[in-house]
Amino acid sequence: MELKLKTVSPVILSSRNHSALYKGMDYKKTCSDKFSIIYTFFSYENRIGKINEDFKKANSYYIPASSLKGSLLLKTNVENSFRRNIIFSDVLIDKEQLVLKNLMKFQYLYENSKDTSKVNKIPKYDEFFPSIGIEMLKSDTNISVNIIIKKNELKNQLKENLDETFTETKEKLMRYYKEIDTRIEYIKNLKIKYADTKDVVENLNKIKDSINHLIESDRNYIYLGGYKGVLACLKEIKNKNNIRNGFYIDDEKMLPYGLVEVAE
Repeated sequence: MELKLKTVSPVILSSRNHSALYKGMDYKKTCSDKFSIIYTFFSYENRIGKINEDFKKANSYYIPASSLKGSLLLKTNVENSFRRNIIFSDVLIDKEQLVLKNLMKFQYLYENSKDTSKVNKIPKYDEFFPSIGIEMLKSDTNISVNIIIKKNELKNQLKENLDETFTETKEKLMRYYKEIDTRIEYIKNLKIKYADTKDVVENLNKIKDSINHLIESDRNYIYLGGYKGVLACLKEIKNKNNIRNGFYIDDEKMLPYGLVEVAE
């Protein structure tokens, strides 16, 4: 079985604890000399300790089979035999499909100081840790995923699992949409000048429009990789008051990172 995937927003796949490269230890400099730490996308190459060389991309990258399987088959209450008989492989990615960028984030959207002597920080949308670069799979990248189904009778069950994942992704997007409304209302209630938050509110509304376009589409989507925010990770939310979503948002698509369209 073959699935056709297309990244809707950039995808971030890196092992943060083991794949960081440090300036002066693993590379001399980047083209902009901006980044002192770089989190790399998955590759088979050893890129550590090249202190005398400028940073450069790996020759090739890959999306791990485990990441694909986990993102496409979210349903957990299935027999282990089903998962054992659905086989994924790593998907090779050309280096030209990768870009080194800053992570973008809305910050201070949950500030709520009860100390009346303190002033809440003004929400902003900006680079998150400017000195840290992250290798990302570009948006609008086409990917082919081959799935081996060891037993014919499991094809329908696989289709059902995929459909459930697609439905769940739309539900997560709807929760994200509603949380943006909550954050906009919060910003409007802050005792600060409208001019100081105008750009943030406008950008949050752009995200709402982008998400709504996906929700109303008849196409199928999944989340893949990291920096999606907690609303994209949880299947259900029991106590909404305890949620503090990380609004990591791509500055080109104005969407959460890791959204991927899936077609059979």
